[in-house]
Amino acid sequence: MSKLAILGTAGLLQIPHFEITDRFEVETPYGKPSSALIHGLLQGEKIILLMRNSEEGNIPPHAINYRANIWALHKAGVSHILSIAPVNGIRADMIPGKIVTPDQIIDYTFDREHSFHTNEFSAAQHIDFRMPYTENFRQELIKLAHEHHIDLIEDGTYAVIQGPRLTTLAETNRLEKDGCHMTGMTAMPEAILARELDMHYSSLCIITHKAAGRRAFIKSTSQALSPVLKQGLAQLHQLIAQSVIELPTIISPINESIAID
Repeated sequence: MSKLAILGTAGLLQIPHFEITDRFEVETPYGKPSSALIHGLLQGEKIILLMRNSEEGNIPPHAINYRANIWALHKAGVSHILSIAPVNGIRADMIPGKIVTPDQIIDYTFDREHSFHTNEFSAAQHIDFRMPYTENFRQELIKLAHEHHIDLIEDGTYAVIQGPRLTTLAETNRLEKDGCHMTGMTAMPEAILARELDMHYSSLCIITHKAAGRRAFIKSTSQALSPVLKQGLAQLHQLIAQSVIELPTIISPINESIAID
């Protein structure tokens, strides 16, 4: 059974040389996950893929059944979730095509189910969430990027916005003042739900655009990717592949601690 799962957006997970071995449609106490659990092999290593916005990409971020997704991976024996997500850059170095492994989150979402303990809560279920990403898991991703000469921005605060719309200029300015470096729509409640189930969660994000006010908005009628975004996706796929190949040998060591002081 694979301990590592890739949870991502359908358009970003066309991983070269990934061989599907099985698919499982599952039910959970929280309803159906966004997609089947796709079991497969990459360079001989087992992995599970789950598409958070469905395999067709037609579930908007605010309507994703996050609890069903995380629960399904947990019941499948997954201990480590590598989240893959598109984001918009605010900080000057976060330009299209760059890959980021965020280390912090500020949550601006609303009306999402943020806990498995909503109906049966006790004080013992308050969760330490100082570090929303498993730091030693994150450091292993950084190490892999260095070893394979993959350009990676090693920190950043991810502003989780409600979606599906993008931010206004004033909202981008506010987020920047709040200390946010990028905007995305899916890190919460994924990160806290994984923590509640003692699962390790880290992320690789790719900057697809600059946030509102940090570039002129151009509505493109073409589906073609820009050269810089193509290059960034190629590097992202390479880093995903190296993670699948190399992380299983270190999963036991990085399974020792979630909360990092």
